[in-house]
Amino acid sequence: MSYYETILRLIEEKSFSEFPSSYIFGFQDEHLDQEIGQLRILAQERMEIRFKTTESSSVVKQKDIEINNQALKLKSITRMNLLEVKRLMEELKIRINREETKVLQIPEEERLFLNLKRENLLLSDLYTFLLNKRSEASIAKASNLEKAQILDFASIYRTNYTGPRKSSIYTTSIGMGIAIPAFLILLFYVFNTKIVDKSDIESQTSIPILGSIMLKKKLENNIVVTGNLKSIISESFRSIKTNLNFIVEGKEKHAIMVTSSISGEGKTFTSINLAGIYAVAGKKTVLIGADLRKPKIFQDFNLENNQGLSNFLIGKSNLVDITQKTTIKNLDLISSGPIPPNPAELIESARMDNLIQQLKEIYDIIIIDTPPLGLVTDASIISKYTDASIYIVRQGYTKKAYLSNLNDLYLNGKIKNLGIVVNAVKQQKNSLGYGYSYGYGYGYGYGYGYGTGYGYYAEDK
Repeated sequence: MSYYETILRLIEEKSFSEFPSSYIFGFQDEHLDQEIGQLRILAQERMEIRFKTTESSSVVKQKDIEINNQALKLKSITRMNLLEVKRLMEELKIRINREETKVLQIPEEERLFLNLKRENLLLSDLYTFLLNKRSEASIAKASNLEKAQILDFASIYRTNYTGPRKSSIYTTSIGMGIAIPAFLILLFYVFNTKIVDKSDIESQTSIPILGSIMLKKKLENNIVVTGNLKSIISESFRSIKTNLNFIVEGKEKHAIMVTSSISGEGKTFTSINLAGIYAVAGKKTVLIGADLRKPKIFQDFNLENNQGLSNFLIGKSNLVDITQKTTIKNLDLISSGPIPPNPAELIESARMDNLIQQLKEIYDIIIIDTPPLGLVTDASIISKYTDASIYIVRQGYTKKAYLSNLNDLYLNGKIKNLGIVVNAVKQQKNSLGYGYSYGYGYGYGYGYGYGTGYGYYAEDK
């Protein structure tokens, strides 16, 4: 009855692939199994047709009609069988009641005797069965012959230990403890494409290193050297300033270009603080924001950008109009000004050369903050107006391939008097366990200090 009820439920749910076999329920209904098999075949054919055509296809609709007819036929046969089973169950219940009535009519002592007799017969048959099995086991044991023969017994003089050995375990563990980290470190150096230490720079270029700036996070402003002139970061920029004297060969007045490969390497930060160091040293300094594509250096000084370098280059403003005083003594700012459509052409014009000449007559030091060298050509154009160029490399950020391209420009003479400053150098303990590791430097410069998380276009992040 449970089998037939399951078949009817699956027909209603249209789960034609989940019909169970009658063998699972302990009987066989070959006729019903044939009808179920036919329904499964129709359902499978419909699925195959559906992959080839749409749901509204006439072929699919025709197959649905065949499936519905077969399902109705199967449902009718199942209901008839279910009724027959229920009728049979009712007959069995009647027969059971009849037999129980007969049993109740037998006297109690006779019924007890019959129960004991039946139990005794069962136990007797079981005992006989167990005796037969014991006899068979005895015969099988007697007929088995040993295939192995002991020639001699083992002793401590003729045995060998085959368990784990301490020395082997220690050797394997120590070897793996050394090999795995060494392999991971090797992978790091093989697949690392960014500047990590001084050797990475020296392997890519012959450009001298002017100094380094150690990493310092969470700076509220790019201007850091004027707050405490005795700080390590101020001393770091003094070291770079001192090393620049060798590049410009001791000239009292000179123009310095600051550039990098891409944004985020700390080019603007270095320009601002290097100009600040020159200014507090008594040098009359002007800082030029030559990034005409992305003006931003004026923001650190809380100044306006209504007029700037772009206005001067198109002849709309003079030098006095575009020069702004900063809060730092001896330091003036020329911001980028409004963004022009042709920045490269303006920088290469004769008015740019005229501007530099005018500034050299007024100022001792000219610091030019340029766009990244790897993104645009402005820095290459500006380099012809300067006496020295600083290229910013950021540890763990600048890729080695950028230095290869820079080295080609340096060797071909396209950028002269070039030096490298390494920014955002991570603090490390030296071999004595105190102080800092001075991994970068040039001449007698200190090569240390704090860097910044600020970089080119950092406010867009």
